Amino acid sequence: WRLGFFWRTGSKNTQRILRRQKSNAG
Repeated sequence: WRLGFFWRTGSKNTQRILRRQKSNAG
């Protein structure tokens, strides 16, 4: 299944989003 592939790519995207949220909050 491709779910694992999307999970890996999604994790990288989520890390970027989390950094943006932290920078905005700060």
